[in-house]
This record gives sequence, C-alpha cells and structure tokens, in this order.
Amino acid sequence: MPRLHLTSRVLQALSTTLVQESYSDAELPGFRVRVSRTGHKSFELVYRAPTGSDGRHPQRRLTLGSYPALSLAEARARARAAKVEIARGRDPQGPLPEPAAAFHHRPSLPAGPHPDRQAQRDAIFGPAPIREGSFADLALHYLERHAWRFKKRTRDDEGMLRRDLVPAWRDLPAAAIRRRDVSELLDRIVARGAVIAARRTRVLVSKIYNFGLGCDLVEHNPTLGVPAPGREHRRERWLTDAEICALWRELDRRGFVLASAFRVILLTLQRPGEVCSMRWRDLAGPWWTLPGERTKNGKSHRVYLSPPVLAILERLQPRTGRSEWVFESPKRPGQPIEFLGKVGGSICHALGFSFTPHDLRRTGATHLGRMHFRDEDIDRILNHNRRGVRAVYNLYDGDVEKQAALLAWGEHVEAIASGQPGDRPQAV
Repeated sequence: MPRLHLTSRVLQALSTTLVQESYSDAELPGFRVRVSRTGHKSFELVYRAPTGSDGRHPQRRLTLGSYPALSLAEARARARAAKVEIARGRDPQGPLPEPAAAFHHRPSLPAGPHPDRQAQRDAIFGPAPIREGSFADLALHYLERHAWRFKKRTRDDEGMLRRDLVPAWRDLPAAAIRRRDVSELLDRIVARGAVIAARRTRVLVSKIYNFGLGCDLVEHNPTLGVPAPGREHRRERWLTDAEICALWRELDRRGFVLASAFRVILLTLQRPGEVCSMRWRDLAGPWWTLPGERTKNGKSHRVYLSPPVLAILERLQPRTGRSEWVFESPKRPGQPIEFLGKVGGSICHALGFSFTPHDLRRTGATHLGRMHFRDEDIDRILNHNRRGVRAVYNLYDGDVEKQAALLAWGEHVEAIASGQPGDRPQAV
C-alpha cells in the first residue's frame, strides 16, 4: 500500500482508476485515506482490536468521515483519540462479533426495510434448515448483520443470492469454496448472456467473504485472483420523439398509478427508485425535496415540478393522498411501488421496442443536451456528484437553471404527447 505524507494539497490531487485504493499516512500509523474511482475520499483507521475474552484481536477498520466535509487535521485528531481508547483496552467500535464457533448464534436485530424477515430468508434460502458453517450460513450472516441493517437497497444482493449463488453453493462449507468454484459459476452466468450480472455477482461474493474475514468467520476470499468477466458496457438507449409519443399513448391504457410513475420519471429525470418512493410530505409548491438518506449520493436534492408533473400529482391526490406515498402500490396498501420492471416489460412488448425505466432518465438528459442546455445544469438535475475544485467551492444549487430546463422539457413532452412536437424549445 502506498505511504504518503498526507497534506491538503496531496488529498486534492489523489485519484485512482481502480474501484477503490487506499493510501497510508506516513505520519500516523494505521491512518489511511481511501479513494474511489468516482472521486469520493474518506478517512479510516486500521487497528488491531483489544484482546477479548476469547483471546481474539483481529484487524478492524474504523471509518472516520469523508473529505472535504472532514478536514485532514480533524480526521487525524479523531484517529489519535481512537488510538488512545484502543491503548486503554477499549474498542472504539464496540465489542467484537461472535467467533466462528458461535456462527449459528445470531443476535435479535431490529427490523430493516422488510418487516417480514423470515419471509425474506425463506425466499432466498428456502425453508430447509441452514447448515452451520455453510455458504448459506455465511450469506445469511452477511444479510442480517450488514446488508439489511446498513444498506439502503438490498434487492440486488437478494436477487443474486436467490438466482445464482444459493442454488450453486447453498450447503457447501463456506471455507471449502475456491477460486475454481467462483470461475465456474461466473462462466455459467456469462454463458446465458448476462455479463453484467456475472461481474456484479463476483463483487457480491467478494463482499460476503470480506465481511466473513472481518468477523473471523472465514480465512480466505475465493474471489482473489479471479478476473472480472467480460466488459460492462454502458447503456446508451434513449427514446426518440416518436417513441416518447407511442409510450405516452400506451400509458393511457395502463393503471393510472403505475403509468404516472413512468411519466414522472420521464418528466423529472430522477432515478426510478427515488420517484417510486416519493412522499407527499416532501412536496412543497412546485418543488420536490429528496432528503439525503433517500438519494444515491447521500445529498439532499431539489427537483422542480413542471406543470405536467403538477397535473399528474393533482390527479393522484384523490387516489393516494391519504397514504404517505405518492405512488402507493395498488397491491400492497401502505407501501410504495417497488419495481417497475415487470410492467415495463409488458409495455415494451406492446410497443414493439425495448427500454428500461432508467432509460427514461437518460432520454430526458439527452434531449436537454440537444436543446442546448449546459451539461452542468443537466448534471444538477440528475443529482450527479461534481468533481474537482468546483465541488468544494461552488455550492450554488442551480435552482433557476434547473427550473428553466425542466419547464422547457415539460413543454416539449406535452407537445410530443399531443402529436405536435413543433419547434424544439431552446435553452434560456
């Protein structure tokens, strides 16, 4: 691992082409900065836990905070304070997890996003008992003690376990799985044409085993040395004016709540999951404010609601106004719509062309580019992270520019839906 004399100037210059890379501080042992490919930087302290009653003292990692919200000096001060606690025999992260011998003893955990946790377990692992020390046991341990407790979105992890990992490795001892097993599983996934799924499955296996290593549940990670299969191609699908018109008319034949969710995604350019979880209390006048805990990048985000969106919300009010959720699930009262993929597939079949809900977001961004709006303003609408010096010093939220762009886009979509797109609106 590279060792650097960390300074503010050095931190600003750090970057990586890897998913993540850590740099050790030459001044304070154990103090590191972790840099991701997206530009995010966070401080951490790596240390040996004080010896517990069972004699264990594994290596642990304490996350101190993100840069630049947390300065280098403040991060070093937190790291030194934590090292003092460790020297006194107190672990700053609390007691160690139970050892592997007690693998099957799991504490009672607070409910996560799914109230019926037993149903979730059965859907992934089946009703048969889970063998102690098996891969299924390790995976369940990962879900209960990490994913379901701390991750905002666990659907992808659950799907990969249910679809590929559990059928292949359910009752195998977790410690017996080797690189060859991982390679063979990934090859089978690639063979069915799912290269992206294979790459993400490899990442999940690595996460599960890294979690097990941190808890002394396993002693190796079988993904080490296994290359990521294929190449993950960026999606480039976006809808033309004619396709938007056809989609809009097809949505008239669909359930109103589901159709409204598709239309609001297209009109606001927000992520499908964020739109589906829209709450009435987050709406104020023509603005929708997404709190940081509900956004992908963890930052609060304001979205301008153009007249077509406000008209949709006005029609939704009598149907879902008593619920917390704007897009309340027609089949699960009191819960938001969770997944648009199934109805999206039905819509694609009826239209004769394919797209995903996320492609609607790319569609709006592409059309705004063709309408000569600035990339910076489009990125603000999409709530993309900004990089470099501008991200540190320019904190302007761009509400005026976002409003102008979404107003123009709303007018254009209305014209397309009426079958008369006319002249393309220009940026102001």
